[in-house]
Amino acid sequence: MPALIRTKEYFNCQKAEFVIHYEVDCPYCGKSFKWVLEESSATENDGEVVIVSDADIEFKEVPPEVRPSLLTPVIEAKKRKFRNQERKLIFYSSTIRSWFLNCPELNLTELIYAIELLDCPPQIFESSIESLVYKIRNAQEWTDVAKIMSTRPDNVKKIIWSRLSHEEKDKFKTMKVNYDKEMDEIQEWLTQDNLVLVAEYWSACQDLEMISSLCQIYKKPVIQAAIDQIANDKRDQINQWIAQLNKAS
Repeated sequence: MPALIRTKEYFNCQKAEFVIHYEVDCPYCGKSFKWVLEESSATENDGEVVIVSDADIEFKEVPPEVRPSLLTPVIEAKKRKFRNQERKLIFYSSTIRSWFLNCPELNLTELIYAIELLDCPPQIFESSIESLVYKIRNAQEWTDVAKIMSTRPDNVKKIIWSRLSHEEKDKFKTMKVNYDKEMDEIQEWLTQDNLVLVAEYWSACQDLEMISSLCQIYKKPVIQAAIDQIANDKRDQINQWIAQLNKAS
């Protein structure tokens, strides 16, 4: 009765893997029958797939907003063995925070689901949010803020901005206005012909002093756009010099 079969994705807590959970109602008595298929059993019983009872298996349903493909670091953490509960909790908490910070695609439902999956305390949600808020607070340029937040889902943006004070929000608004104004002023420098010329100047740099001189001539958006057109090996060296200048200042 394939047309009557319903499917949902679940997390098998014992095996730490996602599985498809099948369910169908008998058209005669209405009784519901649920099952999963063992992938390893596809070659057993003359190649027939074996239906496995789910009575003794702990499943955690995957909400429709959760994309299991993004949960790889969480699943890898779940499979690890630990000497004691304390070490496990520390590692799980660190995994969640790092994963949330470095995967801008994640939405809040996925963060909450991952925390439940690892049996972490609710405080991990707050600490993960605060770690991202801290990163925003320490952004020095509007481009840094945009890089961190532009690809985040709307529900994440909303909760992050709600944690900022009025003074911080005003500061970022000012940064955005100044950035837009600066971009308007340098549009002529962002033409392809001019960027090629500027990229040649940067490619010719041989030391930190030459880099410092160019940094005083061109604005940051022009510098970054020009550097993006330089070969990878030279670009890495230039970025290292710029990082040294920024650190020194």
